[in-house]
Amino acid sequence: MAQISVIVSDTSAIIDLQIARLLQKLPLLPYTIVIPAPLFENELLDFSIEEKNELRRIGFEVRHLPGEGVKKAMEYSDTYVALSLNDCFALAVTEDSEEALLLTGDKKLRKAADKEMVETRGVLWAMRELHNEGICSTETIINSLNSLQEDPCVFIPNAMIKDMMNSLQCS
Repeated sequence: MAQISVIVSDTSAIIDLQIARLLQKLPLLPYTIVIPAPLFENELLDFSIEEKNELRRIGFEVRHLPGEGVKKAMEYSDTYVALSLNDCFALAVTEDSEEALLLTGDKKLRKAADKEMVETRGVLWAMRELHNEGICSTETIINSLNSLQEDPCVFIPNAMIKDMMNSLQCS
């Protein structure tokens, strides 16, 4: 893994971390946490204006793409027709950012990112980072994993969640 200083999050990761009650902890990691502007403005529909302002206040950066980046997102939209335009913006913002990775749980977006040689990680990786950095205790992470496992809107395979729980309980 290359040196990472920026995490660009897509909507699926934000929602899963919100369900896990860890979203507000993410900016405590030693990375710049970025939400692409179109996702922030158009996809966080369950977030009130106050909640969105709180995300900015605690350290989330809302990033706009320059003209060339917008053009790249549109090209991705033409190339990867299974992706939403906002997914394409997330991919383009990650590619436009130095030392960045894309935080996503979207399989189609991960596949496109792999083709574009953009590094990706998932929510479980972010949770491990929160634990490894001492931001969240083992108990907090296990409770968060239980929340993910119980929520029908979360598509992280139960086997992966159980494996992480087991590894935390054995350490």
